[in-house]
Amino acid sequence: MNIKEKIGIHLDQIKQLKGVENAVLTQRDGNPIQSAGVW
Repeated sequence: MNIKEKIGIHLDQIKQLKGVENAVLTQRDGNPIQSAGVW
């Protein structure tokens, strides 16, 4: 399992929570990835 898969699973878990703000994080290669404002 690579880091992107781990992030995807983690984000799916976060999306199930209420009141979490959406934000954008930048990967090392500069491409934005969908993320959450609270980790």
